Parts: sequence; structure tokens; C-alpha cells
Amino acid sequence: MGADRTKALFLAETGGPITNRTIRARLRQHLQAAQKAGVEVPMFTCHDFRRAFATHFYEEYPEKIEVLRLMLGHQFLATTQRYLRPSRKFIEQQMEDLMGIRLDHLRGDE
Repeated sequence: MGADRTKALFLAETGGPITNRTIRARLRQHLQAAQKAGVEVPMFTCHDFRRAFATHFYEEYPEKIEVLRLMLGHQFLATTQRYLRPSRKFIEQQMEDLMGIRLDHLRGDE
């Protein structure tokens, strides 16, 4: 069999793209197995992985939000922004950086 030319990132055992349904079913199975083993795992969905990726990418590269929009396949930036759940630490750091820049500017320390 020749090399599969699919553009899918995740492949099924058959070599073709794995379906969303299969991913959801496997995630559900693993969550149930963890709970049966006594591991407390908050319920989450595959979409939560996408949201987490978007948030972590944004926190690492906030200036590349347009690249993130393209990676997620969103037509509008507003859609991408709805995915983001920045941490309190990230927001505090951004505010501190902004205040430092403004204070330096006011003092003439540019």
C-alpha cells in the first residue's frame, strides 16, 4: 500500500482520518475508566482540548492571534477570541507590562 496522502493530523487504524465520533467515544471511554479506577477527573469534551490549545497558544504568542485564527480555521477573529480563556496570571502580567510601559513613557525613560 502506498503512502497515505491525507492531510489529517490524527489517523484511524485504517490509515484514514479519524472521525470526530470516534475521538469523542474514546475520550468518553478513558474518562469512564479513570472514574472507575477512583481518579477524579472533571468532565470535559474534545472541544475543550481545542479551547485549551487556543488559550495556551495565545498566552505564549499574543501578538500572533491572527495566526491562531487561521490555525483554527475561523473566518472571523471574534470567533477565535471566544475560544480564549486567559489565566489570571497572564492577565496580571499583561497589565503590569502595560503599566510599566506607560510609566516609563510618562517619565521619559523610553
